Amino acid sequence: MEEMKRYPAVPGVAEVTAKLIDVLCKGRPGDVLTDNQLKEACGQETRVGGQAYANLATAIGRCVREHGILWQRQRGANAIKCLCSDEKLNTVRTERTLTHRRITRTLRKLMTIALNELEQPKQAEALSLQAQLGGLELISRTSTTKALIERKVNEQPKLEDTLAMFSRRSQ
Repeated sequence: MEEMKRYPAVPGVAEVTAKLIDVLCKGRPGDVLTDNQLKEACGQETRVGGQAYANLATAIGRCVREHGILWQRQRGANAIKCLCSDEKLNTVRTERTLTHRRITRTLRKLMTIALNELEQPKQAEALSLQAQLGGLELISRTSTTKALIERKVNEQPKLEDTLAMFSRRSQ
């Protein structure tokens, strides 16, 4: 009789996802897992569009949140890779750029609203959104990253210090 492999149960998570979490949380930077290895681990296809593709995305998210391990799909390789700190920094840098572009586009759309055509509560909401998105746009700029680097930040900056930097720059 074949012995069944045991894996830890994860509350509120599908069995396939729990099996993937069990495999992914053991990853070390530089490890590569092919889609075939992942299929062997969970019993379903994890390729893009596969039956367990969403389960893999959930498992990757759980590994980031609960274990501090980041996996990323490798283009054209039918595999995922456990990223080292340098690769994680490149990923975050790219995502900051994409976030900045999305915020800028949304802010442009917001600027097309004719405030005089709105009732007072909706005017207040539009102006509040404009202030919020304007702040996010300013914070997400590449120049902000460069300004923080020039200040030789060697620990996580306090929110008050970051906000003070913006108030000095705008004056």
